Amino acid sequence: MRPDNHIIIMWGSKGGAGTSVTAAAAALHETKQVLVVDLDGDTAPILGIERSRNRLGSNDWLADRNVEPARLTELIDDVDDTTRVLPAGMARDIRYADPHRVEQLAGWISEQPGIVIVDAGTGPPPQALIDIADRNIMVTRADYLALTNPEITAARPDEIVLVNEPGRAITKRDIELTMKAPVNTVIDLDPVVARSVDAGMFLGNRGLQRATSDLINPNITPDRLREPEIDYGMRWTSNTTDGSFRISYNPGTHQLTATNNVTHSTQTLGRYDDIASVDRALEGWADKHNDGGGLDWLEEQVGVDAPDFDGPSDLAGVPTAHAAPSPPPPTRELGISLA
Repeated sequence: MRPDNHIIIMWGSKGGAGTSVTAAAAALHETKQVLVVDLDGDTAPILGIERSRNRLGSNDWLADRNVEPARLTELIDDVDDTTRVLPAGMARDIRYADPHRVEQLAGWISEQPGIVIVDAGTGPPPQALIDIADRNIMVTRADYLALTNPEITAARPDEIVLVNEPGRAITKRDIELTMKAPVNTVIDLDPVVARSVDAGMFLGNRGLQRATSDLINPNITPDRLREPEIDYGMRWTSNTTDGSFRISYNPGTHQLTATNNVTHSTQTLGRYDDIASVDRALEGWADKHNDGGGLDWLEEQVGVDAPDFDGPSDLAGVPTAHAAPSPPPPTRELGISLA
């Protein structure tokens, strides 16, 4: 029986989302044997495999119906001791390839040992690849045009990797609600990574290791995925309390909290079994979190007195009408499972 993370399909919500860099970084962080299948044309060059008109790859194989799937093995290049890559060769959009050949490719991928990371390019991949995937992952930025594309919103990835850019108005919670999938990995955009790709120095770059450090932990399997923290906004204010606050819910600890944006002190507003319970308690929050008395409204909704957010945590024992939560799941760092 294959391991839970045997086949990981990655695809981008839009060109330039960061799929190829994410796939390459995940492969390099992995300590076990991993094969990267490049169907888009960029992952292999990022991993140091030089582009050449004479270098054949997966897309060339897809275009030649007379070549058996077993011959794909001959096209694989070694990157390092644990990483191999099947280049794309002639770049083509996998979604327009011969469906029968895509099914054959999917069958070949399923037979490969170790972990297989497939860079499927932009847009939802063919169903044959989705069918074999243990993890179907969309890579995106908080891009309004990408996330309002009907083809993208109709897709059903298992999870999302968010490449986080400063200054974006769309939040992680917005993306989760739109895509109906959790954002299980957030990678902060780091210009060091872009510069290393441009200079052909992606391999071994220390800036890359720092920027993508949250990708690593190969021992985590999908049944232990950490649910993402849910953000209810940064700008909650009160008529009786100075400052502004961030409200968030952590599904792991089941706590709804308010964090002072200046002092970073955190106060517990209650414990809830799940996000649905919080959504019910905070129904209408989107119209309140920018109001001057938004925090006062929230405190009334959850049934607590206005706390002293600048002082010690005086809400830790506040009872709620909700049932006691089950013990939180094991904590972990994000890993090759990209969750």
